Amino acid sequence: MNLHVHPFCERLEVIPDLPRHFLKIISQSMNKPFKLQDGAMDMLMQHQFPGNVR
Repeated sequence: MNLHVHPFCERLEVIPDLPRHFLKIISQSMNKPFKLQDGAMDMLMQHQFPGNVR
């Protein structure tokens, strides 16, 4: 089975979902709220991802 996933630079709309997903998992496992610092999402959205994150 081949699975083609477009690089982040072609689908920037999914970038905010990733940190939210992982912070939710970490928060639940640690029973403590975690959130991104102010400006962190802006930094992620402005980052030039050279390819897919693995």
